[in-house]
Amino acid sequence: MKYLIPLTVLCGLLSLPCMAQSVDKEAVPGYYIFKSLTFDDPVDINRDGKSSREFADEVNACAIDMVYELNADGTGKYTVGQQEKDCKNKQERTIKWKIRNGKAGGPGAGKTYLVISDADGFDPTPFEIVKQAKNALVIRGEFRDGSDSTASAVLELKKKKP
Repeated sequence: MKYLIPLTVLCGLLSLPCMAQSVDKEAVPGYYIFKSLTFDDPVDINRDGKSSREFADEVNACAIDMVYELNADGTGKYTVGQQEKDCKNKQERTIKWKIRNGKAGGPGAGKTYLVISDADGFDPTPFEIVKQAKNALVIRGEFRDGSDSTASAVLELKKKKP
């Protein structure tokens, strides 16, 4: 207990939001493009021996050509490399998504999550909504880190017209 730092002090020192993020669920649907993905710790996705916290430093232009289409009915699409020329690893997945609140008394209490799953509802992955603005959505969660595993990171998406 003597090492426990009060949450308000910790939030102030780290410039973290200490209040739960208010999310307008009706404003979530939209067409989102990749802006940045920043890992908590350096990763070596391209396995070149140099690690970085920035996803864009570790991959080619095809990999950052990432789009999330979130439809109002909870369906959507995730694509990679569709707009960039000569991408050899193009991806397109139909997805389902929903917004849910963290359970009271649990580790996610007071947080709001964007939960994305495969079209059949399999493998739901929760991402904490860190920030929502008119033209942006920032989410935190586990993302592939190049080692056949995942690592904690923050994904910033820019909302655009399709």
